[in-house]
Amino acid sequence: MAAVRKASTERILDVACDIGVRMGIDAIGVRAVARQADISPSLISYHFKGRDVLLAALHEAIMRDHYADLLQQLDKVRALPGHMRSPSSFLTASISRHVHKFKPLTLLLLELRMHAFLLDDLVDVVMAWDFWREFGVVFDLPDRMIHLWAVIADAMLWYAILDDDPLVSQTWIGRALGRFAARLEGLPDHPVSTVPALPDVAAVSSEDGKQADDTRVSSRPQEITQAAIRLIARGEKISHRTIAKEAGLPLAATVYFFASKDDILADAYKMIYEMMIGDLRVVVGKSSQISILSDGRVAPIPALFGKLILHTARNGEGGALARRMRDARGTSSLKVLRQQGVDADRLDALVWSLSHGPYSPLIFGLPASERMARFDAHIADVSNKVFGLF
Repeated sequence: MAAVRKASTERILDVACDIGVRMGIDAIGVRAVARQADISPSLISYHFKGRDVLLAALHEAIMRDHYADLLQQLDKVRALPGHMRSPSSFLTASISRHVHKFKPLTLLLLELRMHAFLLDDLVDVVMAWDFWREFGVVFDLPDRMIHLWAVIADAMLWYAILDDDPLVSQTWIGRALGRFAARLEGLPDHPVSTVPALPDVAAVSSEDGKQADDTRVSSRPQEITQAAIRLIARGEKISHRTIAKEAGLPLAATVYFFASKDDILADAYKMIYEMMIGDLRVVVGKSSQISILSDGRVAPIPALFGKLILHTARNGEGGALARRMRDARGTSSLKVLRQQGVDADRLDALVWSLSHGPYSPLIFGLPASERMARFDAHIADVSNKVFGLF
């Protein structure tokens, strides 16, 4: 009887996974799974007691497979001589593998992870910690360093999932992780004194001395972008027509300011990213109102950032948009680091932004009341070890 029950639950999870990979978790429901599995909805309710329990079980199953694969790859590295082992090289290869070979499953895992956080669900992260402990053993790392590698590797999945070219992914991931490893060891990766100063945007004026004039006209693109962000937050269809309707503007105005949907989504990415990095500046001032609110819920800005990435990656919005997002990585963070007195370049800024992922196993299995303090502590830790800010 136990074997039959296990076979039934595995069949249900397989079907739920198939739906989630193709259409995202919003399409996973008791009736949808029952219809595709050709079984009664009451049988699913018997095993999982509703949709939330089904999603939690699916999350655990995919997470278990994810870390089992990482452990399997780590075993291969364990066989290498010590001088050939490198945490940055291993993570570069494994992250690239999961955002290309296993991209659909990785997308579903990230979506389920964010969903669990937004619901304040406690998740069993034993398998995650088993992997990171083994990671520390293989690369001979002290515990305090393992935590830092876990944070940046988890955040890297969110950034890398946008890239369609494995070579592009491996190049920028390898450079970012190489810089991170160097900073942890207190070593310079390369001099940054040649990086030009950022322009003072407030001081820039037009050639004829006028202000950046017509605020009514200049606010239109912002209204369009904000309308797109609202649609993303609600998980609705993104098009010129739906955005124009949401913004309360003529369709012609939307097309006039943004020639393509890619342009709108790229501007939305930039706006969300700058808001998120603006919050990270507050963290350096040791304020607790960042990324995870006092009740433990993921703050709206990181959630919007995640929703936009998931939407773009799952719907194949095009290589042009992925390139724009990739090129924008680090620009806003650079300004924050410079304001804190760090002689940083864009690679430093990319490392800085990657070090603040709110969806890390470091806090994933904690009660909501404990997440804020743990998140703040690790941000302070990485800021001190990598940039010497505290």
